[in-house]
Amino acid sequence: MKPFISIIIPIYNTEKYLSECINSILSQSFTDFECLLVDDGSNDNCGRLCDEYMQLDSRLRVFHKKNGGVSSARNVGLDNLKGEWVMFVDSDDMLPSGAIECLINKTNDSIDLVMGGIQKIDNDRCNIEYIPAGQDCICSKEDCIDKFIAPNKWVGDWQRYLWNRIYRVSIINRWRLRFRTDIFYKEDGLFIIDYLARCSKSVACTNDIVYLYRQVPNSAMGALNSSFNSKLFTNIDAHGEIIHVIKKMGVSKSIIKREEKHLVQNYYWIMSIMEKTGANNLTNRISLNNRILRNGGILNYIFFFVILKYGRMLKRRFA
Repeated sequence: MKPFISIIIPIYNTEKYLSECINSILSQSFTDFECLLVDDGSNDNCGRLCDEYMQLDSRLRVFHKKNGGVSSARNVGLDNLKGEWVMFVDSDDMLPSGAIECLINKTNDSIDLVMGGIQKIDNDRCNIEYIPAGQDCICSKEDCIDKFIAPNKWVGDWQRYLWNRIYRVSIINRWRLRFRTDIFYKEDGLFIIDYLARCSKSVACTNDIVYLYRQVPNSAMGALNSSFNSKLFTNIDAHGEIIHVIKKMGVSKSIIKREEKHLVQNYYWIMSIMEKTGANNLTNRISLNNRILRNGGILNYIFFFVILKYGRMLKRRFA
């Protein structure tokens, strides 16, 4: 029998947290689910743990693959799921016991996406921050995109989280939606926008906490401050693709301009990391500028990187 919802967990070298993650799934009050554990070539004990858990519960299915990154692991899950809805969970995070039931209770024939609140926790499961889903409401996909691409880059940034929501599988399958394996940062936000662009129905929101996000020391993002990774340049590609998608959707020009502004903000963010880590060399600057030209267009490049950049320089000089 088909499960109502599939839960996809990409796994790579997280044996310290994996049992807590899987146990939080198995203890859900809503039981009509399958959980796809995708071991992305882990070189710790994750693969063995997955196999052991699969022997304990028939709702678990395990896939072992060569390491290819989180997007390729999630895509393996999407290629093999059986549910009507799907949720993504990271292997160092957890779900509160009533999370899936809370989200499922918001579904009906007029809903294509459901999302809820997030609780950030530390390694000792102490609370760090509660991030609500705005308000309990039913809204349109256009409203979601408007909040996703907030006027200020970090306001409403919760909208870009992949895992505090459930997606209708029929939409994913119809449009063959998958994660871009050549984009390593903001690939989740791009997937969300791609999905919203194909929705024809409403979005339901609940402020109930449906996801426990663990802030892990020495995370991939945190490591960028000490050792630059050129894969970060693909952040610009993700923003460029988002701009392309929302233009095709016909959203307002103000929203498009906001996303173009976000692209520029990320350019300066990447530049600051390059400077901190001693990676601000000619080769990296050329690579970054080429991506801006390709994704933002020549007119935006001239405006943001000539007028604004040199305007700031002149202002500091004569201040």
